[in-house]
Amino acid sequence: MRTENVVKLAAAANDTDDLKAFLVFPDGETSARISHVRLGYATDVTVVLDLGLPRFAWTMDHGTIAAVEDIEETLGAVRHRLVMRDAACRP
Repeated sequence: MRTENVVKLAAAANDTDDLKAFLVFPDGETSARISHVRLGYATDVTVVLDLGLPRFAWTMDHGTIAAVEDIEETLGAVRHRLVMRDAACRP
């Protein structure tokens, strides 16, 4: 179930104009590495269980970002995170 949801997320990211994704396999768990095409920043997203419910989460800090059922909200949160990272890194 986790891998199936990550594959759906990666496919949806690849259907956008500004995000691209590919699958990675850290520690036996499938994650999607989603990058912002213009900015070049990326983050890994995987599925974790939160009170028994599957959630997408950034693997770098395990912060839950959105319910698995809402792919668009998840991509919006990823996009926002990458844009904010770019803004924080500018002098």
